Amino acid sequence: MATPRVCGVATDSGKKEKLDSRFRGNDKKTKRKQNFMFFMVNKPATAGRGGKRKCNMIRNPKSGIRNSKAWARRRVPWLRCLQPRHSSTNHSHAWTRCPSHAWARRPGHAAIRNRLGLTLMELLVTVGIMVIMILTFGQILSSSQKAVNVSQTAMRTRSAGSAIEKVIRDDLRKITKNGFLCITQASDGSPRLVAVTAGVTPSKTGTDIGNGGIIALGLCDNLAGSLPIFYHQAWVLAGVGGTQPAAGSDVMTHDMESVVRLSRNDMNTLAGSIANTWAPPNTYTPQRSIRIPAGDINDISALWQVLASECYAVSIQWTDGTYDGTNNLYWYGIECNDGGTLDDPTDDSYTAYSKHPTTGVPVSSGVDAWPGVAFDGGDPNQIEFDAGGYRALWTKDNQSNWPVAIRIRFTISNPAVIGTEEASREYEIIAPVGQ
Repeated sequence: MATPRVCGVATDSGKKEKLDSRFRGNDKKTKRKQNFMFFMVNKPATAGRGGKRKCNMIRNPKSGIRNSKAWARRRVPWLRCLQPRHSSTNHSHAWTRCPSHAWARRPGHAAIRNRLGLTLMELLVTVGIMVIMILTFGQILSSSQKAVNVSQTAMRTRSAGSAIEKVIRDDLRKITKNGFLCITQASDGSPRLVAVTAGVTPSKTGTDIGNGGIIALGLCDNLAGSLPIFYHQAWVLAGVGGTQPAAGSDVMTHDMESVVRLSRNDMNTLAGSIANTWAPPNTYTPQRSIRIPAGDINDISALWQVLASECYAVSIQWTDGTYDGTNNLYWYGIECNDGGTLDDPTDDSYTAYSKHPTTGVPVSSGVDAWPGVAFDGGDPNQIEFDAGGYRALWTKDNQSNWPVAIRIRFTISNPAVIGTEEASREYEIIAPVGQ
């Protein structure tokens, strides 16, 4: 097939006009260009009468020529990119298609031009890009969710710490010197505190209301978990007699008056029973054994004793206001030595420090330390002694040697965010006694 050509001849003058401006969209600049005649050859030129070329004549529609079919053929896309080609004839300029549209008339290229699908390589590249984007967005979302979880856990832990501090401060503030205050060691060496409080004390397990109570703080085992529980018992002094409270009840068979009338020996015995025998877990009253999460109704009825779950490294110490050479307070009592392994209370150890009778320096061993010192019920000035472990006891018999403040330290664990800085949080509470 021969290459189509277009020839143009001016009709209003004898001059030859170039038609390239016509195809660049400048046909409205002058009216003179509206009278051009266009000739398009779609097949090899043949000689007609007089040896002239046979051409299909096309006139600008504005000139009135009715050859609409030929004019429509002129509107094909490749014709708009025609480029002038100089001819050796004296009548016209020859026009050819620009190279960018040369493929439009080549055989077999119509299917490629009209193709709607993708090749296998294009699909593989697209799928690979999508996989990378999905993995990236997934990691971003996972990091964001982890940050949110850590933040929420930290907020819950701080809230729990604030609630625990409020409970302990209220208890220490209500301690009365007409009763007793005892800091003692459990069988595993962990510290426990028992004290008599004054004021209206409502029952948590019933409807009884007492005019006083006895509080108990310490660590106990969680029968359904690995980490201990920081328990808090608030016994209501609303009964008569002196036996152990009924199962599932927080009401003691004592009233405030009967407790105040107890001797020093009886107060020591009662404090030891509350700190050891009545503390959870308790085989005598299974309702006092704590299991979190609860498994039955008995476990639910024992939850009134829970102050904080998943707690460890508890220290309970006291001070009478004695300072060292740098104006730092001396603290006596039971201190936890964390073994360093996070959330592992089995490596924790406890050291009890008593007050040196001469220098006031805390000592844990030696002649002037508490080990080996027997309890003297007739000596109201005796504070620290050996009761199968460290014990410090203050009673109504000598109200001048009571401590001025109590310091309690503990750590709350967050197993849900292990590996972050919020995995555990330490707390320290220092509160005055009886104020």
